[in-house]
Amino acid sequence: MPFRYILLSAIGVAVALGCFRLSKWQVDRLGERRERNAMLADRMASVALPLSEIANDSSAQYRRTSVRGVFDYEHELALALRAREGSPGVYILTPLKLPDGRTLLTNRGWVYAPDGMTIDFTRWREPDSVEAQGFLDSYVAARGPVTMENRPQLVRQLVRDSLLRRLGEGTQLLPYVLVLTTPAAGDTVSARLAPPAITAGPHLSYAIQWAVFGIIALVGTFLALRRGVAERRSSAVAPSAVAG
Repeated sequence: MPFRYILLSAIGVAVALGCFRLSKWQVDRLGERRERNAMLADRMASVALPLSEIANDSSAQYRRTSVRGVFDYEHELALALRAREGSPGVYILTPLKLPDGRTLLTNRGWVYAPDGMTIDFTRWREPDSVEAQGFLDSYVAARGPVTMENRPQLVRQLVRDSLLRRLGEGTQLLPYVLVLTTPAAGDTVSARLAPPAITAGPHLSYAIQWAVFGIIALVGTFLALRRGVAERRSSAVAPSAVAG
């Protein structure tokens, strides 16, 4: 077999295997998504527990809880560049001082900001003392800049170590964020955030697409090889016919 046919076969098989591997990866992602959805649905359907009964680890994510404390507006922050229904805005992050002296960062929701950064914090204050419910969310690992230059009350990401430095020494900051869901009265209340949507995502359609690409690569390689072999046979038969 000519070398070019061997090379064509190797390339076609390699492309097909790569596509099938990507297809399997998407299937695995779908499985992970379904497990997460089951966990999310279970925790959102459960009764809100007192914060003292929830462990301080990753198992706390998306658990519903009830809290009581006092907002620390002096150290309030905003999570910049957060869109809602196509409009720019921010999430308001307010530390909540708990009765036991610890601090829980709360996400009080979204407010409109024309540039996705600039708001009047005093415009969105609620009563100092609060008894509310919400669900817990995790901080993120730092990826890129966290702070906003020349804007001390703005952050780009929820990175616990960075936020802790802003809250001052001695602050006992809990390892998760409380996303408030309890509605509050008045027109100075930010729009509360909904829990994450329970959807399968695009993983199944991506898996099918990659599998189809893999099949196309194999079929295309086979057809190209068959055509090449047919042309070689035709060229070999033509001189014999002329000689006869």
